[in-house]
Amino acid sequence: SAPGRAPCGGKRLGRAAQQKVRADFHVQHTTRALISLFDRYLDRQPATAAQRVASLNWSRLNVVAVGVRKIHERAESIVAEAAVSDGISKRDVIVRQARDSEGALERARNEFETLSVLRQTMVAERNGSGISYSVPRLLMFDEPHRAVVVERADGKALAGLMREAHRGASLSRFAVAMRR
Repeated sequence: SAPGRAPCGGKRLGRAAQQKVRADFHVQHTTRALISLFDRYLDRQPATAAQRVASLNWSRLNVVAVGVRKIHERAESIVAEAAVSDGISKRDVIVRQARDSEGALERARNEFETLSVLRQTMVAERNGSGISYSVPRLLMFDEPHRAVVVERADGKALAGLMREAHRGASLSRFAVAMRR
């Protein structure tokens, strides 16, 4: 055959290929398949930290609305500052949710038990000196989600006080802040 010209069966083969493409690769079929692929992929995406906090079993606290204000991503946990409401009043809470890893449930359970014991002990040991130490009030332990929820306490966080002391702030200022 001459250069640039299809062999005698080429036209027939080309028409058959066009028909196959039109029949099997219609834009509606391929678009539907592509959207289905995206849907399957997006369904497997992990929930955001805010979504994980919102999905806790809030019914134990009669909560009807959860607003996540700030998320602190840690290596082994997510700490969220949130506002919750029962439809009448609002309260600020801190949620600490252990990441899904080996030992995560045990760490969350230990944190729950430690906070419970500390709170009970510190309340029982208050004396008339005017100095009181405390830990935030424990509101809920959502075991299936490895989450501890505490009432947000006034004052500075212990971690922040320790960071300041480590950076060179005087130890006496740290001790004074701890007494508040």
